[in-house]
Amino acid sequence: MKLLVNKIIKLMEEREMTCLELSKQTGIPNTTLSVLLKGRTDKIDIIKLRKICDILNCSLNYLMDDNCDQVREDKSMYYLDKEAAEMAEEIHKNTDLKALFDASRKIKKEDMQLVIDMINRLKSE
Repeated sequence: MKLLVNKIIKLMEEREMTCLELSKQTGIPNTTLSVLLKGRTDKIDIIKLRKICDILNCSLNYLMDDNCDQVREDKSMYYLDKEAAEMAEEIHKNTDLKALFDASRKIKKEDMQLVIDMINRLKSE
């Protein structure tokens, strides 16, 4: 259970996500998550665990298996906005943009487009 909790905490940290944010996105009460993350329980409902996996973009196998250290390869769940995720994929493919762009998980499509436009304007001058 300790490894499972450590993996959840690590994924939350990588995504700069708080317990409250995870609670809101999963629908799991904040107190329930807090008890889990503080190691004060040895039980977790599989349905809740699946919700956590969906939001943190990892597999159940990753959380449950001590020998599994691979997170899902689908990075589209990193962004809350689907269109922002698509734009991020385009940025990833463009080495000039990729080198200059550091996106926040909570970025909106409009903000991402603004950064892309600014970078393109700088390149054309």
